[in-house]
Amino acid sequence: MKDVLSRVVTAQSLITTVKNVVTIGVVQGTAAASPVWPSLPVDTVQPDGRGLFYIPLAYVRVPNGFTSGSAVATNDIATVAPCLSLSRVLGGNTASWVNAGTATTAQQGAWGSSGTPPQLYASSAATGIETRLIAINLITGSESHTNGGIVDASQDWRGRLTRYTATAGTNASQFAWANPGVNITPIYTKAGVTGFGHTFITGTVGAAAYVDYNSFTQMTNGTSVRIFADNTTGALKVDWSGGAPNCLLIFAIDFFAPMR
Repeated sequence: MKDVLSRVVTAQSLITTVKNVVTIGVVQGTAAASPVWPSLPVDTVQPDGRGLFYIPLAYVRVPNGFTSGSAVATNDIATVAPCLSLSRVLGGNTASWVNAGTATTAQQGAWGSSGTPPQLYASSAATGIETRLIAINLITGSESHTNGGIVDASQDWRGRLTRYTATAGTNASQFAWANPGVNITPIYTKAGVTGFGHTFITGTVGAAAYVDYNSFTQMTNGTSVRIFADNTTGALKVDWSGGAPNCLLIFAIDFFAPMR
């Protein structure tokens, strides 16, 4: 380094890497009928900024009678670890809960005694979002999928909230990309259906996306179509009821991060 006044050059030590020691520790809680989360140890910081810093990862409920052979239930884990999402500078599409990891003392006690998380609790690890585009041909006689067939099995789609947009085309239309440059009747793109769904359970109350004949006049009267996650495999599937929809459908579905 060259001194700006004396112009003398002296050698300097340059730290090229910094190694931090990370240790996984456990803070023992206190047994009680309505136990609450134990407090973290206090950070110790030296003048130069070094020190010991405690970062909570998760709180685990240990029910009465728990032994070394017992399995920890999912509902007995409260994840509170700070989870960094992909930087916006990289163009990542991020989503996270504003109340991730929060629970009042009363809610902690109720959770600890019953193993049932408060309704508003959301894991801090539930960050991120994935979008899937789904084109389905349900024109009678040329269906692209079977009723109840798999749409996507690339990952486990269970345990997510979803946000979707859908549009439909008649049995006389085509997908716009099917014959580019050809004057065709494309799938109707001026109107669509939007909504929220989920994949926590399959059934009449569980669907990542749902449309019916009330949504689109292009669908056969009395029919409905649903995109859902299989409870056993986690694969994304499609099914329909009320007869043959006899139409084309496009779904754009945002899958938020798994919460279970």
